[in-house]
Amino acid sequence: MRNKEYYNKVAQRQEMLDWVEGSKDAFRQKMEMTRLSNNYSCTDFSEILGYDSQFAYRNMFIKDRQKVTLDSFLRFCYQYGYDVQSVSSLAPRQTDRERVILEMAAVLACLPPEGLSHLSDKIEGEKAFSPEMRRKFLQCLERLYDLNREGDIGSQQPEMQEKE
Repeated sequence: MRNKEYYNKVAQRQEMLDWVEGSKDAFRQKMEMTRLSNNYSCTDFSEILGYDSQFAYRNMFIKDRQKVTLDSFLRFCYQYGYDVQSVSSLAPRQTDRERVILEMAAVLACLPPEGLSHLSDKIEGEKAFSPEMRRKFLQCLERLYDLNREGDIGSQQPEMQEKE
């Protein structure tokens, strides 16, 4: 079963495709305006952007014969100071513990409501946890249960890989 977010994203697909086409055109125009306003020849601009020949730039941006690549976009943004940091920076490396915690959260999010109820019952009666820890865990499970019932979280079972 897929969640609401999935269906919303699918519904926005055409709008996204139209936006991408318009953005590619705007990017081509921005690059060419930058080249012309700086009075660079195609050869000069190709060299600045690290292309092997002027023909790569000319075919991609003037004659519109090739697809604009991510590589071209990033080269231009770097050379002319456009901020792509929010999408180009790597997230901090995760520890093994953090990865396991995130994996556990993903598994819990995929439990059906009856599985969450069963888990809540087990935790509620567990004396190995402090009362505060039980209360916090049960609150989290209750919120997750509510989100699952509202359809905000998918209830597909994750693929589990067994360790050998």
